[in-house]
Amino acid sequence: MPVLRFCAALTGGEQMAFADPGGTVFGTASGSFDSADWPRVYIQCAEKLAEIQELAGASFPLPLEFGPDDQRDMEYARMLLRGEKVQATWSGMMAPLPADTASNFLARIDAHGELFAFAADFQETLVVAGGHLPLGVVRRWMPAVQMSNLDDVRAWYQKGAKGAVEARLVPGDDNRMTIRQVPGAIFPLAPPAAPGQQG
Repeated sequence: MPVLRFCAALTGGEQMAFADPGGTVFGTASGSFDSADWPRVYIQCAEKLAEIQELAGASFPLPLEFGPDDQRDMEYARMLLRGEKVQATWSGMMAPLPADTASNFLARIDAHGELFAFAADFQETLVVAGGHLPLGVVRRWMPAVQMSNLDDVRAWYQKGAKGAVEARLVPGDDNRMTIRQVPGAIFPLAPPAAPGQQG
């Protein structure tokens, strides 16, 4: 990012001009940073985005501004792509329950109670700073899950259970969720709907 070192403030830190080493201005940008922090924070965001793009094998133009959501999502992506775990909370998700596994699943609930741990893999692409970052297969693990439509699933199974039924999963007594990338994994089927998640 050496060319960004030629940034110059235009109006009170709310707008900047980008110039190449020869002094030719090739763009302007704006942001919601304090004037004292604006050049430094923008450059930090640009450098972080460049790192993430390299890790993800993606390339898209540098945006003219980084909002708070961009900054949060870039940090999330960088942690996963570096092999780190992300700790979050969740509020619910939908997951298909195939007929051929419903019997074992329901028997396990009957034997051990309605609370269970659950892991789900997703092929994830993050939209951030105006571009797409492929994160690969991402695993979400939840230690305490229960099925809010258990009676409906049980009735479906008892009627003959063909295809798959949609299971509605909600947190039990613990709404924590651990998220990590699964390096080298290939996702063969369409994933379940992504869980509701807070940072």
